[in-house]
Amino acid sequence: MKSNYKAISFAAPTVQQSVVPAVQRCSPADLPRTRHATIALIDVDNIVIGRDGGVDIGRARAALAEVYEQLSTAELSLAVISESARAALGSNVLFEFSKWTWRTADEGKDAADRQLCDFALTALGQRAGARVAIVSGDHMFADLAKVTDIEVVVPRGHHGIARALRPYLRVRRPALRHDYELAT
Repeated sequence: MKSNYKAISFAAPTVQQSVVPAVQRCSPADLPRTRHATIALIDVDNIVIGRDGGVDIGRARAALAEVYEQLSTAELSLAVISESARAALGSNVLFEFSKWTWRTADEGKDAADRQLCDFALTALGQRAGARVAIVSGDHMFADLAKVTDIEVVVPRGHHGIARALRPYLRVRRPALRHDYELAT
């Protein structure tokens, strides 16, 4: 049986390199427009950390599963998770949601948000016209709306979506039947 998967390898990114491989330089007009291309940015901590600052493993996995289903057709994705959230969820989470590319968040305030925004801007250089699906309620992502079409995808019951992001909150598919409250 022939495999449908291609093996792709990238050199480990340095501080000055992007996590997305470079393409030949050309203008955005020269890039192929993909009508349904989606770049998914997943701020894992924003979805899984509860109001009390802890991680309820059952609710966290259900929230990730809901978002994972909604973004199953994303062409590119990056999920950024803190060391503490990864320890709470266990390493298996990286395999359960294996379509996503996983990175550990850098240290510092809003470091994961900056990593995700940098990834999106680099990816948009290669996929002009792509939509960016943001799995977070953090206000930092509102600036992406100035350069591309964005949508905010969060699990049902998620609260704390920044006012600047609320106009972009869209339902992509009927939500799974999970009833929970998660913090941002």
